[in-house]
Amino acid sequence: MAIRDFPLWKQCLKSLASHVDELYLRFDMRTGDKNILPEIESCCDGKLKKLIKSDIVWDNHNWKEELLRILDSVHPRVVLFPDEDEEFDSGIEKDIKNFMDSDCKEMIFDFKTILPKGITKAPSEDGRVYPFTKHVKVFKWRPGLTYIPYKNRGRLFTYLDNPQYEAKSKITHYHFYTMELYNKWKDRLRNRFKLEENKRLCNGRKTIVYILGSTRSGSTMLDLMISSNSECTSLGELCLLHKRDCGFCGAKCKYWKEYKKKFNGNYYETAFKVFKKDILVDSSKKWKWLKERADSESYEYKVIHLVRNGLDRLKFRKGKNGHIKPYVVQAWVNTHRKCEKVRKRYGGILVKYEEINQETNRIYEYLGVKWQDRKVKFWEHEHHGLLGSKTAYSLVKKWHNKENGWYNIYADEHGFNLNPRTGHEFLSKEDIKVFNKYGGRELNKELGYE
Repeated sequence: MAIRDFPLWKQCLKSLASHVDELYLRFDMRTGDKNILPEIESCCDGKLKKLIKSDIVWDNHNWKEELLRILDSVHPRVVLFPDEDEEFDSGIEKDIKNFMDSDCKEMIFDFKTILPKGITKAPSEDGRVYPFTKHVKVFKWRPGLTYIPYKNRGRLFTYLDNPQYEAKSKITHYHFYTMELYNKWKDRLRNRFKLEENKRLCNGRKTIVYILGSTRSGSTMLDLMISSNSECTSLGELCLLHKRDCGFCGAKCKYWKEYKKKFNGNYYETAFKVFKKDILVDSSKKWKWLKERADSESYEYKVIHLVRNGLDRLKFRKGKNGHIKPYVVQAWVNTHRKCEKVRKRYGGILVKYEEINQETNRIYEYLGVKWQDRKVKFWEHEHHGLLGSKTAYSLVKKWHNKENGWYNIYADEHGFNLNPRTGHEFLSKEDIKVFNKYGGRELNKELGYE
């Protein structure tokens, strides 16, 4: 079980403990309520074997994979894997016995949803009640199991071709048991169905990869890495269409000349016609720009919220007196909060600038494109996005011009090697005090930088 801060986590954990011999748990150190940590062991009836205090960013599979890897040295026969808002009912023991006697590898469960008083139906927008389908909550263990690449419904990738056992008992699902939770999920599902309808209208063929974040977050570099994949093309910072030229060719770029001739007011529609690729990467970063485009142009949107250590980022934002102003810190914090809301609306992922090189697999799985070694050495390919970071584009141009000493902090002659330095090396004690006072330190801790 993975625990964060669901109000009934304690009840659900105690229930799980009554059905198993050993417990292996994960606690989310990024977003969880750390005040509950001392209480966890007392709810385990002496069965807790390991508690992972994880600072890995949550996504659909990585928390499951992290727990799964613990079992490599445990070798259990069968694994029960409910969420912190779920309980097995009294028929689970009989179901497990029958499941173990079968040839099936996974057991799927239907849900019994607990609703607030006066509500008779779980959140729904198109007639489907959430959870929409049965989910895997019990499976037989064997060496080499993995969730990657993640599919859905809690299925192990290793067992995709195996038949599933349908449990007669149900999972009690508490995620909507208060009006506050009910309304939160109703809004979330409304946005989800809207996105699914947009995807259906365009048959999922054309995709916008939108890099969301603050200035100086490394968005141009991530843009170039993604668009080095043969399935993708960089647009650069499309929101600056009337202010910037191509980062590679400048004002003479044939692509942007054609774009401006064909431009009909629909930014992405024109780009698909000119660049003739089904996946476009826009590193505009601005959350308002994304909302405006998504509301007016119906494509599939894949959103990546790129974050960076606030101290490292703010070393570039000193005022004329050589110090950080409070409003600069507050602007960074506020921008992050707004970007996070937008990311969640579109079901996007959060990526750390400092971990881009290690996160490439996860990014490409999320985008649904195949791994290609060419993306790592992004400077070896032509990119025609509207100029963002001059440093990243200078690296591309220098390599193509065969200039000596073309490599810098981003790369060496052998490959990609990002090694950012912390802002502590560039900021005074006074700057760090301002950063801490106006919310910078708190946000940095949330992002796992402290």
